[in-house]
Amino acid sequence: MSRQTRTLHEGYAANRDFIAMMLPLYLMAFFYYGPRVLALALIAVITARISDRVAAALRRHRYDSTENSSVVIALAIVLMMPATVRFRVVIAAVLIAVLVAKAAFGGWQSYPFNPVAVGFCAATVSWPDEMMHYPAPLNWMLQSSASFDGLWKMWTFDGAALVEGPSATLQAGGLPKIDMWSMLLGNYAGPLGATCTVVIIACAIFLVVKKRMSLVAPLCFLATVALLVFIFPRYSEISFQTLPYDIPQRLQTVAYELLGGAMLFAAVFLIPEPGTLPKNTLSRVIYGVLLGVAALLFRYFGTYELGFCFGMLIVNAVSGYFDRAIAQRPARRKGVIQP
Repeated sequence: MSRQTRTLHEGYAANRDFIAMMLPLYLMAFFYYGPRVLALALIAVITARISDRVAAALRRHRYDSTENSSVVIALAIVLMMPATVRFRVVIAAVLIAVLVAKAAFGGWQSYPFNPVAVGFCAATVSWPDEMMHYPAPLNWMLQSSASFDGLWKMWTFDGAALVEGPSATLQAGGLPKIDMWSMLLGNYAGPLGATCTVVIIACAIFLVVKKRMSLVAPLCFLATVALLVFIFPRYSEISFQTLPYDIPQRLQTVAYELLGGAMLFAAVFLIPEPGTLPKNTLSRVIYGVLLGVAALLFRYFGTYELGFCFGMLIVNAVSGYFDRAIAQRPARRKGVIQP
């Protein structure tokens, strides 16, 4: 087996582990939002596989059924969406992610922008109200009954109240009325699979142990977000004049910012994506810090709750330079490369 083939097989195995780690999140989403979650995932995966076949046909390449990165992309996109999202929105997001963000740039690990972020941003810009309003968890159980009307309401969330996520409350200068246990267990209105902190942390531990995920960039990202939120919180009752007496409130704000709005989910399932993650350790540190700054800028001054994806696209545009610049430093010291 050649080195290139072995690398591909290792990459496919890593993708299978990421898919396996999304399954617990889908089980939690099924518990909170009902069977519609599974239908959304199925539609997304089918769309991704068809897109791969179309891309192979257009490029006149043989379709590789073992290349499973599009399944990871599809499942991740759905987990960042509300339970009430329409099927056509999911299909559009996956088509853009696979055909435009992935296939158009040469396929797996050849793209400059994270396909999940591209697909999600396209759906958010096109259907902002639909992407930023969420039903309350467990609402589907209240609607379920043996009647056709009850089953229809359970499936469509017809009549269910839709609310914005906790980031909207922070944007208004307040604190979300969500206890920390609910934040840890994902029992609040938010994206399908990006709210259950306990499960996401468990998935991260598994991926680290299996050496599928490097912690450098994700930890730098989370640390940057935590530090900036601690210094510049959005809670209106906190200011520099209230230090050091407001430290507990600042820490509470940090917890809400990190656990809400898919920040932790992005750190585990989007940032380690090998196609856009720098290879050098120092480059990953810079990458994580810039992602943290960009994510907060979009969250603080943007209109979208999951502004992280928009920040990721901007950082992706320059992240390829990090490895090249750092690799050239020793040569420049020796006078081989002119600065």
